[in-house]
Amino acid sequence: MYDKKFWNDIYRKGFLPWTDKNKDTLVVQKVIEDTKLTQSAKILDYGCGEGQIGKYFLQHGLNVDFADISTVQVETLRKELGHQSNVYAVTTPEDIPQKYDLIICSGVLHHIEPNKWPDFLKQFNNILEKGGTLWIAGFDEHDEVLKQNHGNAPATGQHCWPINDLIPMAKKLGFEVVSNQIECFKINAFDTSRTQRFICLKPKHDQISVKGKAPSLKFNKSADRVEYTSQRLQNLKDRRSNYAAKGKDKLAEKQKQMQQSLQENNLSIEDMGKTTYSPEKSLSEKSKKIATVQMSVYKRILQSEKEK
Repeated sequence: MYDKKFWNDIYRKGFLPWTDKNKDTLVVQKVIEDTKLTQSAKILDYGCGEGQIGKYFLQHGLNVDFADISTVQVETLRKELGHQSNVYAVTTPEDIPQKYDLIICSGVLHHIEPNKWPDFLKQFNNILEKGGTLWIAGFDEHDEVLKQNHGNAPATGQHCWPINDLIPMAKKLGFEVVSNQIECFKINAFDTSRTQRFICLKPKHDQISVKGKAPSLKFNKSADRVEYTSQRLQNLKDRRSNYAAKGKDKLAEKQKQMQQSLQENNLSIEDMGKTTYSPEKSLSEKSKKIATVQMSVYKRILQSEKEK
């Protein structure tokens, strides 16, 4: 049942067991592994609920929009995210006004009757950029909690349809199945582990990679977060650029001080380097004067560096 009133009532009650750190962390990890996600990707978290999946990527600098059927939850997210993202109130994907490199549809299609899945897949395809990816998560037919409840979701009382049959439908519509996996994981709200299927799809004959040459993302399990593996390199480049800029500033200051000292002693820049000395010939008066000026400037610079 994909009904606006039904989901508004669910979010007003506030019992949302599907928003779980273990599950959300696993989903984010799988999205990154399956889609080869890049920093330049424009993402849609479709059927976002509280938006935990999309927020992982938003917090790490990606361009993420959100969409949900519940206007209650949409208004909550709009207040929370402000101008960071578009948050759309939708009934089907065709309500989305723009295209994306990656569409994440987690925990949505198992609430929708399977005879409607082909329409959803076609509409998702219409809002995918060329080379884009559709990533879907939903209950697998081996999920024990659904079996125990005769196919009904215990949190909502709503009947659910495992998404196993989505794969032949997607192939028939011209999608390539990039990845198809099942995972068992623990959700705090249930004593029994849940089993979900993760499906990554791409339109056939449309294998252009996501635009841009941005660095790949990597999931850091120990820190339980997403990080850009290139960020440290970029920080290093920035630091080196800063050091180089500071070095140029120091060099310019030294040159300025030397020029000023030469002018004060009636010497020209061309006179520099004429302090040559050999045993057969002692330093001339002018050479001594140049050397004295050089030494006084160097001492002044060293003293200023110590004071800093």
